[in-house]
Amino acid sequence: LPLPPIDVASIERVARDKDMVRVLETAVATWTRQIKNVLKTDPEHVLKSSERPGPLAELEFWRLKASNLLSVQKQLQGENVRKVIRVLDMTKSTYYPAFNRLTKEVATACAEATDNSKYLKTLESTFTRMHACAHFPDLVSEFRPTIHLIMLIWKHSRHYNTSGRLVILIREICNELIEQARHYVDARSIFALDA
Repeated sequence: LPLPPIDVASIERVARDKDMVRVLETAVATWTRQIKNVLKTDPEHVLKSSERPGPLAELEFWRLKASNLLSVQKQLQGENVRKVIRVLDMTKSTYYPAFNRLTKEVATACAEATDNSKYLKTLESTFTRMHACAHFPDLVSEFRPTIHLIMLIWKHSRHYNTSGRLVILIREICNELIEQARHYVDARSIFALDA
């Protein structure tokens, strides 16, 4: 989050200067746009923007989202940002309540992304084996443990337990299976006519 070019060492002095308060409000408006862009990222976007992403894309999505939100949260807890927020609170700025709510949204989204990343990590080795499988029939042995792990995630995760989340993961697993089948099956032999 870019900090405004104002020394906020003396909060009371800055709060009395209306021009400085406007600069701080402009900075908060910029931060709000940046934070909302991070918050609105969704794993379904990966499905729509990428050509048949596999389940490893889901794991990477949550790992990156957790990392980005942790970074934003750390910056929001930084001393200079807290001073800017205190100035807005002291001056009863209209930006303060909305930004305060946004800060809480970041904390909630960060907890969700971290939790999802942690639980999905248990599937990483299974999905890596699935992706690297050289012989399609060998994938059959991966189904039972994969579904079992997904069921455990569904049962124990606080956030990755909705049908929307599960549908995306299953679609990505299906994409991986389709890709593996494409490599295994020779299209020419399917369409060859027996003479």
